[in-house]
Amino acid sequence: MLIALATYEDRLAALFENACELRLFIRENDKIYPAGRHSLPYSDPCARISALTSCGVTLLICGGLTGCSRRLLIRSGIEIIPWIGGEVETVLHAWATDRLGALVLPGCHNSGRCCGSRTLQSGSGCRQQHRGHNTSNKQGVS
Repeated sequence: MLIALATYEDRLAALFENACELRLFIRENDKIYPAGRHSLPYSDPCARISALTSCGVTLLICGGLTGCSRRLLIRSGIEIIPWIGGEVETVLHAWATDRLGALVLPGCHNSGRCCGSRTLQSGSGCRQQHRGHNTSNKQGVS
């Protein structure tokens, strides 16, 4: 599994569309390893999504994102865990230990509509969904 974090410096970008680069990580044998960095184009959303798909990303963890980007990501088959904030290492550790709910951005708590992940159920709370989202993804971070 190739995981991408949409970042600005050493943190997740507050908005996917403002991220400067992708930090790539691969999950193998229940551990997460760095897999490189990829600069993101500042052009249209299609170019950003193309950058993700050309890298082979299967999971994107990001801050907020527009509806247009969310739809394009879903169509491209990339799983999305949006509305997350924090430093790269903190986010990776939270994902690996199924604790991303603690990093959900303020304001993302009323309905599943604010969350772009295909795995979230409409009408249920984001914090609850993020908290239970990756129950099968427990692995150590090295």
